[in-house]
Amino acid sequence: MVQLRPTFASSKPSTNPYVGPRAFGHGDKLYGRDRELLELSDLLVAERIVVLHSPSGAGKTSLIQAEDGLLRVLKRQRFSPLPPVRVNLQPLGKPAVAGRYAYSIMESLESARGTKRQMTSEQLAGMSLARYLKDAYQTSGDGGTSEPLVLILDQFEEVFTLDPTDVDGRIQFFSDLGDLLDAQPIWTLFVMREDLLGELETVSYLVPGELAVRYRLGLLERPAAREAIMKPTERLYGVTFTAEAADRILDNLCTILVQSPGSPPQPQPSPYVEGVILQTVLLKLWRKLDPVREGRKVIELEDLGDLLQHVDRALASHYHDCVEEAVRRSRIPERIIRDWFEAHLITEQGWRNQADRGPGDGGKRTERCLATLEARHIIRSETRLHRQWWELVHDRFLNPVRDDNRRWRRRQDLEIIPTEARSWADDKRPELLLPPERIVAGAAWLTAHEHDAYPHEREFIAASETAAQEKVQPQDANQQWDLAAEYLRLYQLEFSAEYLRTRRVTRRLYVLTGLLAVVVVVLVVLLIWQLR
Repeated sequence: MVQLRPTFASSKPSTNPYVGPRAFGHGDKLYGRDRELLELSDLLVAERIVVLHSPSGAGKTSLIQAEDGLLRVLKRQRFSPLPPVRVNLQPLGKPAVAGRYAYSIMESLESARGTKRQMTSEQLAGMSLARYLKDAYQTSGDGGTSEPLVLILDQFEEVFTLDPTDVDGRIQFFSDLGDLLDAQPIWTLFVMREDLLGELETVSYLVPGELAVRYRLGLLERPAAREAIMKPTERLYGVTFTAEAADRILDNLCTILVQSPGSPPQPQPSPYVEGVILQTVLLKLWRKLDPVREGRKVIELEDLGDLLQHVDRALASHYHDCVEEAVRRSRIPERIIRDWFEAHLITEQGWRNQADRGPGDGGKRTERCLATLEARHIIRSETRLHRQWWELVHDRFLNPVRDDNRRWRRRQDLEIIPTEARSWADDKRPELLLPPERIVAGAAWLTAHEHDAYPHEREFIAASETAAQEKVQPQDANQQWDLAAEYLRLYQLEFSAEYLRTRRVTRRLYVLTGLLAVVVVVLVVLLIWQLR
């Protein structure tokens, strides 16, 4: 019997029962997937080599890694599942004898052994996958282990997307893997996105069974999604959602945009919901409601209030967090990333769109940015004719992305001058330039946005300054003095703007230093009190 925590009013926020956009881990209970888990485990045990595929965000990794997921089920059935591994690592030194994909499997398995690790990266680079498994796990052709090993290759589509031109490397990898699975009784699960299943046909003949046994994990259906909403809070806190409240959440999330000829997109009900979006919304919603802190046992329909607003805010908050992480990891200006979302992933009519290039200059920083956004499940990629395309993961993000961008631009003063610069850049009519009385404001704006201003905006400000100078042609000494005074005021304002920015940064440093000093004093007092 599960012992429920008592519910009582508290000033502290409770531990969130929902995982949010990350995958479920070893300590996370997975709900709503009992049937799929049973079917997959039975199929894998019976067939030995299985391909698990699904749409992006359906929860393949969660199904495997959750507290009661596939790993636990296989252990109960007397198998020895190895930690899930990926093929995305490369040897740092000389090329691996077995190739980069086999090396990545060995490096991941050896790293998962922690303090029991016995082999260095250099040693792994000189080994084959078959030799490593034999040495590390005592496998042999006659079944040397008492419990059969299960090799789980997660996010296996990376073998095709990391380097689409590496045809020889993939053939070597699949050939070696096929020889290994022919010679040793190792159960193997290939886990991948279903939009890349077609790539398997080029190499499947090298593997026993030609990877013909497959299991599709679909998106969450409404009954399973309702269970994922209600069961975590009941288990941890004894807090229940009423059926009406849970249905209202699902009605909001089980919606897609459908367009009929000659009419704008209209929301229509869908029988499915993406697990990542459901968990993200529930994570944010629990933080706002937190009935445990208020001592309540039931979440009613009335408690949800304007749910549409709550959901939009939750998704906008997730988008905001994703963009901030992408900025940190890629060093691409935040404005460039946000503009890419709105200009390339959303059409003017409000539809999702696909883009074949990412934000930035297309180099390593762009790759890091796209990888971060995809890992946070805000975008997903699709490969067509050896080209990658990216899109938002769901229609439900369309309005939150635009709303959060609008709020961010307002805070960053990116509404008026950028709009004027775009209008001028279309046909460069002189009457669209800044008037002389706004030259100072334009120059100050450009100084504030030195790192993220677009070339046409710089050109717009420069052309406005040139036009203003040509308009004011001093005819006498008094006019010359007036013009000089105006330019002096311009430079004073620019200096003042830079001074104010520096002052704000300095003030924040003073506040942080003061807080740190208070913490140190408190720690010293506690230490003295303990010594006494």
